[in-house]
Amino acid sequence: MIDLFGVIELFKGYKPWLILIFAALVWIAPLHFAVKFVRGNTNILKSLVYSILSAFLHLFSFLAFSLIKLGEVGIGVGFVLIIWLYSKKFKVGLIRAILIILLQYLFGIAIGFIVNALGIISIKEALIQIGVKI
Repeated sequence: MIDLFGVIELFKGYKPWLILIFAALVWIAPLHFAVKFVRGNTNILKSLVYSILSAFLHLFSFLAFSLIKLGEVGIGVGFVLIIWLYSKKFKVGLIRAILIILLQYLFGIAIGFIVNALGIISIKEALIQIGVKI
């Protein structure tokens, strides 16, 4: 079980706005880099908005289909909706939209490794400090 007070204690020495900006940049960077890689039309604000929107689209499609006991179909519908959204809003074709999603996952993994390797936050240490037994 995660100790909420441990999480608060871990980050109490940092400025809250600095953590929020860093978290937002780490969250939107994979999408932004993926769109730029396939030569799509984006900027930081557009990447932020469509990253949030795609997360909500996926969640709502999964929840809607889970109500009728078809949650797996909801995952597929969410994936198709996100492909359509990316192709229209970033002005790329369907194949490039699929490539954006794949690159977004790859860049996300790479950024996670970089953040961990630079010691900005060690995932293992953070989990230990909040009380998770490893």
